Amino acid sequence: MDLRMATPADVEAILHLIALARERLRRLGIDQWQGPYPGRETILEDIGKGAGYVLERAGVAGYVAILPGEEPTYRQIEGAWLQQGPYCTLHRVVADTQRRGQGLGASLMAEVATLAQKGGVEALRADTHRANTPMRHLLEKQGFVPCGQIMLADGAPRMAYEKRL
Repeated sequence: MDLRMATPADVEAILHLIALARERLRRLGIDQWQGPYPGRETILEDIGKGAGYVLERAGVAGYVAILPGEEPTYRQIEGAWLQQGPYCTLHRVVADTQRRGQGLGASLMAEVATLAQKGGVEALRADTHRANTPMRHLLEKQGFVPCGQIMLADGAPRMAYEKRL
């Protein structure tokens, strides 16, 4: 398995991946991640909670925060979740955009699913900007089902996805 817990030593590499993704999103006209979020403080918080994971492929090639338990913004959904049992939420999913076409996003998501299954998790949930078609495509290709729309704490709408494990 190429997925491992992130450490503080990984932060610069993770922030580099986020900067690359931020630029790609900007070029695609997507306003997601165009401010300071996610930044160093958020990544260090993920790592401190034991929630940050990196995909290792000749260096740090991807990052995801895997958060167990209820996600407050998922309590209300315009639509319906597939199941009501325990789940983990995926946040800050990023793969090296300079290595597009190498299956890094798919590998990251597959390894996350394997890790979650081993931990007895019944489902994975994630959300993304409606215009973020690369992420939506990745989620759907990895077996996530669109379940509706949720609202972030700041009121921004997001497409909500779930995958039963």
